[in-house]
Amino acid sequence: PEFRGKGYAQKLMRYAIDELKKEGASIITLVTRTENHAAQAVYKKMGFVQTLEEDGYVYFDLKV
Repeated sequence: PEFRGKGYAQKLMRYAIDELKKEGASIITLVTRTENHAAQAVYKKMGFVQTLEEDGYVYFDLKV
């Protein structure tokens, strides 16, 4: 909890997205549990779009 709200997740996500772009990725898909609202908020803030929700999981895509 003491690390939440300080932008660390967004920095890590930006680094991962940039590296995946360098490797030629055109779409990034992430999956998290439905109850993981903190992760979902970060994904949405980073531009990911929810594409599916089933069996307790939420799927997000980002076109890069």
